This record gives sequence, structure tokens and C-alpha cells, in this order.
Amino acid sequence: MKTIILATDFSPAALNAANYATDMALSIKADLLLFNTVQVPVSYSDLPLLMNLEDMLRSTEKDMNDLKEQLKLKGNSKINIETEVRMGGFFNELKTVCERIKPYAVGMGSQGTTGGDNFLFGSHAVYAMKHLMWPLITVPPKAAFSAVKKIGLASDLNEVIASTPIDEIKMLVNDFNAELHI
Repeated sequence: MKTIILATDFSPAALNAANYATDMALSIKADLLLFNTVQVPVSYSDLPLLMNLEDMLRSTEKDMNDLKEQLKLKGNSKINIETEVRMGGFFNELKTVCERIKPYAVGMGSQGTTGGDNFLFGSHAVYAMKHLMWPLITVPPKAAFSAVKKIGLASDLNEVIASTPIDEIKMLVNDFNAELHI
């Protein structure tokens, strides 16, 4: 079964990406896995930081379940939606889940922060673009899913034949009846 992993931090951009991913999952009959990480806070002062990690996890799991129910309503319960909350660094935990699930695609909202690439996409999205080995869909604020018409493939031209996932690219192009741009 095809699974789309949606990385969310519950920001407005992430909620828009969740709606986008739900519509995409409906269009290709895929499952949806909502993913979030709780990062352990680091204190740089002499004062102890009083935060209960269990409370943070519980709060995040509640937010994930609320989002899951909202998306089930949006999709008329026609797609299977699961949630996963992990503790640790965002990218390492996302990569671990991707290695286990082998997703059809990973989606995340893009949002402006500051400077260059981050202005367009946000730091997590930029890092994932550079390092994630699965198809990544970054959803701009206010974007709505209609149909995937063009798929872009970037290459550093090193070991192209060995490093290009040809079967996965063919599947994406066929599933969406899209053009491939290299």
C-alpha cells in the first residue's frame, strides 16, 4: 500500500500541507501517516528548566489525534490515517520512520523564516530537500491540491545511474499522469 508521511508541527503552513496531503492521498488511494517529533528542550542557563516531557508528549499526541479526526472528516473517512509521535531530532526521526515505512512520498509545509532558502521553505524543509532520499513535497502556504502535472528531478550528476530511483520515478509519473523534468 502507498503511504504518504506528513511531517507536521501544527503551524498554519503545516495544517495547509495536511489538507494538501489528504487530498493527494484520496486521489491516489494512499494511506496517510501524520508525523511529529518532540524535541528535548536544551537549557543554556544555570537555572533548571522545568518541563515535563511526558506532558509534552501527551499534548502532542492529543494534537495529532485532533488533526487525524479533522482530516478523516475532510476525506469522508475514505483514507486510512495513522499518527506517530517520536522524541528526538526532527530529521533523524523522520529518516528512521521513512526507512521503516518506505513512503510513497513525504510532505511538509513550507514557511518563510529568514534569509535565502529559508525565506522560501523553512529550515526543516530545506534540510530535508538536501538529505532525504524519498520523494519530498513541500507545500507553500495557501496552496491547494489539484493535480500533479510536473515532477522535477534534481541531480548532482554523480553516479546518476546508480543513484537515480528509476522505478519510483516511473511510478510517480504514471500515478499522476505527469511530465518529468530533469
